[in-house]
Amino acid sequence: IARMEGLTSLECGNNSVGAKGGASLAAALERLPNLESLNVTWCQLSSNGTVALCVALGLLSRLTSLDLSNNYLGEDGSQAAARALRRLHCLTSLALRHNGCAGRAGPSMAR
Repeated sequence: IARMEGLTSLECGNNSVGAKGGASLAAALERLPNLESLNVTWCQLSSNGTVALCVALGLLSRLTSLDLSNNYLGEDGSQAAARALRRLHCLTSLALRHNGCAGRAGPSMAR
């Protein structure tokens, strides 16, 4: 994936990516500057995988659509997602259904 610099859409949904896979996906995303759409629903990212992924998300300045639904983000992952979302100025579609936002993370996502 990392060598496909012209890629504009990536559908990774329904794969057991997990925390390690989230970190690997994050490394690949850093090399996809043209990505406009990312779907990682039902990927079992967990909090650690989401944190790694969200660091890379902040670099995707062309991203218009993001679906993180049905992953357990947890508080750390939710806060990382909130930080990434603040940098995604082109985003027009966002799905966060059933993501396990916990504690104070929910309000930080709303900001």
